[in-house]
Amino acid sequence: MSYDKPIFLLVYRNQKRINEFVNQIDYTYHHDLETSLRNKISLYEDFEQLKEDNSTLYIAYGVFNNIKYINYKYGHEMGSNVVSAAISLIQGVIREHTHMYHLGGDEYAFIFDVDSSNEVKNIINRVLRVFDRDIVIKRVRTNISLSLGVVQYPSEGNNVDELIRNAHLTLSQSQIVNSNNYAFFSSTAVTDMISNQDFDEYVSKLDLDLFKLYLMPVVDCKTNKIVGFECLSRPFNEFDELMNTELVVTSLERNGRIQELDE
Repeated sequence: MSYDKPIFLLVYRNQKRINEFVNQIDYTYHHDLETSLRNKISLYEDFEQLKEDNSTLYIAYGVFNNIKYINYKYGHEMGSNVVSAAISLIQGVIREHTHMYHLGGDEYAFIFDVDSSNEVKNIINRVLRVFDRDIVIKRVRTNISLSLGVVQYPSEGNNVDELIRNAHLTLSQSQIVNSNNYAFFSSTAVTDMISNQDFDEYVSKLDLDLFKLYLMPVVDCKTNKIVGFECLSRPFNEFDELMNTELVVTSLERNGRIQELDE
């Protein structure tokens, strides 16, 4: 009894299913299943491939704003639906030279395979304009926005980790946080921000009881009499050295602690 045809057909069918299975594994490996976007693994691989053919690339690190509020008010399913709708809107305005990735959680990234920052600005402005209108899901009107920090390869990072770190630092600048906006990397701004963080940490450990209070008389020029006093607080460190009052007060204000001086 001959089995040539059945065996050949069985092998063909199995090979087809194996190919489908391999493709499915590859898709799962390179994509985020929740958003269907390419994932962090793809970001690393695509970057290495693109930089071989391009002397300049731009990467943006971004987060959607207001999603936590939507999750809290309407539930996580609604939040996921809003994110999916936002991603679809973005994909509708970007072209083949722009690649979007989901890094995990609320973190996203873009690679811009273009030559100039002006081209990047035009692309990002198109992306941000999709959030000018509310996103309506099941008759629920929601509003979200996208904040982006942008860096250039190779001047602002030699690899993905450096570029994402610098883009993240850029995003942390107060003027674009929680807004539908973007900022390009500035070494001065990032250095200042890191310095502020270090100084804030130092101030957070200061004993406010070491601050000294001085009374400055307020004199009426016409009568030449003291009509009151102005209270001046001066910060001193643990070595009884006078610190820069403006910097310390600014740090306390930046961290919502200025009221502690009155306590």
